[in-house]
This record gives sequence, structure tokens and C-alpha cells, in this order.
Amino acid sequence: MAADIERGTVTISKNDDELRELQVEHQSGEVRQDVEHMEPYGFSSEPYTDKKADAITFYTDESHELGFVMCVADRRFRVKSLKTGEVVIYDDKKRHIYLKRDCIDIDGVDDPINIHTKGDINITSNANINIKADSAVNVTADTVNVKASTSTVVTCPQNTINGPLTVTQLITGQGGMVISGGSGAQITGNIQQTQGDYTTTGSIHSDGDTTAGSISLKSHIHTGDSGGSTSAPR
Repeated sequence: MAADIERGTVTISKNDDELRELQVEHQSGEVRQDVEHMEPYGFSSEPYTDKKADAITFYTDESHELGFVMCVADRRFRVKSLKTGEVVIYDDKKRHIYLKRDCIDIDGVDDPINIHTKGDINITSNANINIKADSAVNVTADTVNVKASTSTVVTCPQNTINGPLTVTQLITGQGGMVISGGSGAQITGNIQQTQGDYTTTGSIHSDGDTTAGSISLKSHIHTGDSGGSTSAPR
């Protein structure tokens, strides 16, 4: 039994069954149909059938009845200028997973990159995790938890929260505070102002007393009679 290796091109591809079958046209002009394409485990691709994708076929008999396609290559889309040791998975749209010397590069070109799983997705880095988007970063979830061991910094010209906000610790505002709309501001507890003035264009209502210095608004007195001048409150 004499083995034979033929080089040719792919003209038909069938990918509906457990095995992929190709029709190949050898450089000699011979056309063989339904030749199994032996693909590596875990990797599959659909070649072009325009006679531009090269196929290497191995036959175990001289009549070319028993054989299989060992390799299909298409030099039109091959990634060039790889460095020694680099590996790349690519397609005809220039999308790729590129194992470079200094990084792993995933490029979807103009197409989305989707990750689907019913389990967890865990990202662990001993350095930084950087996300850069020209438009928006959208997160949709029942609950979003952010836990930082030192601090959380948000640098943005405008921050909007659509919904109630609960803060369980101290709020420090260094650039001022503006509250508008709704039913106003409700505060439970003491208010202590250490600097500046308090100004309002509306009324002040209090069920308790108001003290300015040591003078009570409710219980201060004036000396003097009702028909003349009285003293300052005390």
C-alpha cells in the first residue's frame, strides 16, 4: 500500500454531520468528493470554497479512495509579522485572539465580543484593571457591589443617581451642596454650623426655641414700659 500526498484547493464544504467533508481539486486536475477534513480537537473553521483555500490531502492508497484532508490554509487572511513564539487565531474579517510576546490581544474589529455563562466570571489581576470606552460603560444587574480596601474615587463633570441614596457614614462636601425639588430636605438629628452665615428667602418654622448668643427667642424679656422705648432683649 503506497501513501500519497496531494495539494489542491477546496471547492465544496459540508459541515452538517459529525465530520466535515470537503471536495478538493488537486493540482493535477483530479477532483475528489466527500474527503474528511481532520480537524484538531477543540478547533473548527469553515474554509472558503472559491478555489483560493489550499488543502493538503493524505491518501493511504494509490486509487485515492481512502484519504483525509490534513490541513486547509488560506494565505489571503494570514496574520503576518509574528514574532518567534507568538500564536494567533484569526478569521477573514481580521478578528483575532493574538498571544503576543508582551500581551494577549483580543480584537473584534467592528463586531461585539460576547461572553456567556451560567456560572461566575472571575477576573483577577495583581496590577490594575483598566476599562476604556469611547461611549458608555453599562452595567445591568439586580445588585452591584463595589468593595475597596482604601478608597473609591469618581472623577466626572456630572454624577446622577436616579433613586434614593443611603449613606451609612459621614458625608463630607467640600464644594458646597445644592438640594432642590421633591419635598425638600429632611434632617433627623442635630445641625452644627461652625463657619459662615445662614441665609434664607423663606420662612423658618420651629416647634422649639431659637437662641441667638445667650438670648432665647421664646423667653427673652425687655425692660421699660409699653408706651415708651424698651431695652434690648435679654
